[in-house]
Amino acid sequence: MTRRQAFRAALTAGFSLALLLGSGGCGGSGSGGAATTFTFDFDQGVQGWTHGFADYPVDDDANFEFLFDASVPIPDGAVPGKRGARIGGSNRSDDLFMFLKQKVSGLEADRTYRVRFDVRLASNAPSGGVGAGGGPGESVTVKAGAVRSEPKPVQQNMAGTPYWRMNVEKGDQSVGGRDVLVLGNIGVPTGGAYVRKDLTSGASAFTVTTDSTGSAWLLVGTDSGYEGRTVLYYSRIEAVFTPL
Repeated sequence: MTRRQAFRAALTAGFSLALLLGSGGCGGSGSGGAATTFTFDFDQGVQGWTHGFADYPVDDDANFEFLFDASVPIPDGAVPGKRGARIGGSNRSDDLFMFLKQKVSGLEADRTYRVRFDVRLASNAPSGGVGAGGGPGESVTVKAGAVRSEPKPVQQNMAGTPYWRMNVEKGDQSVGGRDVLVLGNIGVPTGGAYVRKDLTSGASAFTVTTDSTGSAWLLVGTDSGYEGRTVLYYSRIEAVFTPL
């Protein structure tokens, strides 16, 4: 087994706060209550979001050509007149996770919530494209989740090499995990220009229990199997917490 095969085997094993009043719960789940909506428009700046990268060897940042800009114009009129958070990297390890995270507060302490995610981004990755490890569009999966403790990269030994891995269960590439949902991929109909793409978790039954202070962490990112360069612009992220 090669080191890459061993690595893949191991992989498998502020902001704007709006209170949205409405009926809590749906589909017969829980007693319900007032939903709380957290909306972040990156045209107004990064609003406390921080970024990070995982699934790559420790001390190899330069080789992955990581990029992050908190607020830059979104190109090609993809989201007209708007700025966004730009994040990018070159996948050299067969897997690369690029993410944004944000702590949200003001929820009920130790309460379980159903969470819906809506993400707007701009991508120039063509649908139906081909490349090493997969296409630049369909092989880069967008994921979102909410967790009780801060999500962050931690060092793990993978096939004899130290790697940065996430401390949450995010799944691998196109597969979700306990702590994140798959929203879709970054493929768009384009000849190279950036195009707006809206993704949602819809009615998926994703839940999280807040901590003792009524807080949780949001996590939005891309999990890539495409062995090439990906640069995205996040325009808007919304998370709706409905108590159960």
